[in-house]
Order: sequence, then structure tokens, then C-alpha cells
Amino acid sequence: MGRLFVENKTLYDEKQLVGVAKRQNNAKRPFLIVNRMQGKHTPINPLEALAYFSQLGRLAAESCERGERVLVVGFAETATAIGAAVALEVAGSVYCHTTREYMGGRIPSVEFLEEHSHATDHALHVKELDGFDRIIFVDDEITTGRTIVNFIRAIRSQGLAKPAVRFTVAALIFGADANISQDGERISFAYLTRIDSSKITAPDVPPVPARVSDANAPDAERIQVTGLPDPRECVISENYRTACERFAAEAVGRLCLDGENILVLGTEEFMYPSMCLGRALRSRGKRAWCHATTRSPIEASDVEDYPIKSQWALPSLYDPLRQTYVYNLLGYDSVVIATDAPRNDVAERRILGALGALGNSRIHIVRWMA
Repeated sequence: MGRLFVENKTLYDEKQLVGVAKRQNNAKRPFLIVNRMQGKHTPINPLEALAYFSQLGRLAAESCERGERVLVVGFAETATAIGAAVALEVAGSVYCHTTREYMGGRIPSVEFLEEHSHATDHALHVKELDGFDRIIFVDDEITTGRTIVNFIRAIRSQGLAKPAVRFTVAALIFGADANISQDGERISFAYLTRIDSSKITAPDVPPVPARVSDANAPDAERIQVTGLPDPRECVISENYRTACERFAAEAVGRLCLDGENILVLGTEEFMYPSMCLGRALRSRGKRAWCHATTRSPIEASDVEDYPIKSQWALPSLYDPLRQTYVYNLLGYDSVVIATDAPRNDVAERRILGALGALGNSRIHIVRWMA
């Protein structure tokens, strides 16, 4: 794929940080930048991932002026954890993330498109956007900037924000050819790595077929942690941190985890609390790893250095009629599935079957509940 870095503010070199995979059935953008530090497609030490995200947060915080009321918006689904970590570096901020999930009949304040995505629709549920002086948009990678432009135009066209509102765009990876300039808008930028995305092409690799689990699923221990907020709606960042720490502490205190090598598997948009759980396990001497299920269909291949080695196709825990995927799944001493999805035995049995097929027999499901 050639050299991609234009500028890199991290401690990681290109091979450690960036891989390029082939999207399935996406003519608009046939490649996917796989950030190995992101904790989405490949397992990662949550301490490293959260420190990496916080570095972006400190850069984004530098764009804020004293006394501003700041809303931080993480883009679903891959930037929900990144957005939360960024928000915690912006003192006094409010956090929410966009969603593609049905919110029980609640009407979103803003809807906009991510045109290149496999799932184009985004919704933001914020009741009073005009109460903020700055909105910080957080994404994992921005190549063209079209999604951000769509969001700003939607906010402006509906008169939802105050005329003097300022914007900051923050991303782990920023394309050198991204174009987010808008007439009359005051937009600041924060990023950790800048790449020349115009030179990226989808790799031509021999595919490995997707795996589908059978009905022979191991049992799972299930626990619920209740009284927690929904970050799809506004939550004060510090309050969200407190809720995630309580979720992690209660889960660790109630789970019977065997062995040292533990996977915490988040589900789709539910990423930051699962990383907090992984961090709590690390603090207790466990070798905890985090990644998550995703809607993104990506080609798997066993070619050396290709970032996606295996693909499991599964029904979503949020909507069993929707396809979801988990990549690079391995065997562990114990697995914790962390989710805020309502219980669905059919979908859960499929993901338990996938884990069981790899020798994972000690599985737990921890559910975040309002």
C-alpha cells in the first residue's frame, strides 16, 4: 500500500498502527483503514487504547476557549469509545454519540448521512444543541470529510445551534485530502496521524470464507448492572466516567472469572464501558483484551500482515434480523460479552456458539441497564 504517513504524533509506527482491508460489497469506498489501536476489529490492551484516545482528547481540548460550554459527539459505531475518552479531557463537557439504533420512538434532533458507509444513516438525540458554544466531532478516521460537512449542514439548515457556535473536528487518522472548510464556519482540527488517503487502494487478497456458528452454544453466566445512563442522549462527561467505573467495578466483583487471559467483547456502539471493564481487570492483574462486534462487512484473508484474519457472521444482539460481524476472534481462558442490548436468546446463542467453536467455554454476559 506504500507509505501512508504524512504526519504522525503517536509513538507507533505505520505497521503497528495502520492496516488496510477490503470492504465487502461497497463500491463507494472499497477499502477500510484498520487502526490496530482502536479496539474495534482486533484485540487490544485497553490501557493502551484508552491512553491513545486520551492523547487525541488533549489536542482537542486545546481548541476550546475558557468558559465555553462544549458538546462532544462521538460518531457511531467505531468512535463511541474514542469520543468518550476525548470528552473526559475537555473539562466540564457534555458527551453523546450518534446512533443507528432505534430509540423507542424518540425523535432525533439531527439526522445526516455517512455516504460511503455500509450503514449510511446517523441520528443525534440532543434536545438543546443551541445551549453549546462549541461542538467537537470525534471520529476514528476522516478521509474526505463529507460526513462532517453533512452534519454541520444539517445543524445549520435546521437552525439547531446558535449562530456563533464553533466546531472542532477530532480524529485518530486524518486524510491529507479531506475538505471540511465551510464558508463562514470557524473549524479547528485535532488529529494524531495524517495520511495521504488518496493513494490507498483495496488490497487484492484471497478471501477466507465467513464462519457461521451452529446451535451448540455453551452456557453463559449473566449479570445486570442497573441505574446507568444512555450516552446516545446527553450525559455530563464526568458522570459518564463514574457510571462506567461503577459498571466495571460491579461486574468484576460479581463475575467468577477463570484464568488470566480474558477477552472483553463489546457490542457495536457499546465500546467505552467494555474498555473500562477491561481496564479494571488489568488493574487486578488479569491479561484483559478488548474489541467489539461491528456492522462493517470486511473481507478476511490469511495473507501475512493483512489485518483481518477471520470473520464470523452473526445476528445483531440489538436486532436479530440484522447481520453483524466479529473479526480476529481467538480462544481465551474467559470471555465477557459487555452489552447494552436487550436480552435476545436467539442472537446470544449464535455469538456463544462462535465463541464455543474456538474453545471458549467460560463465557459471561454483562448487561448495562438504565
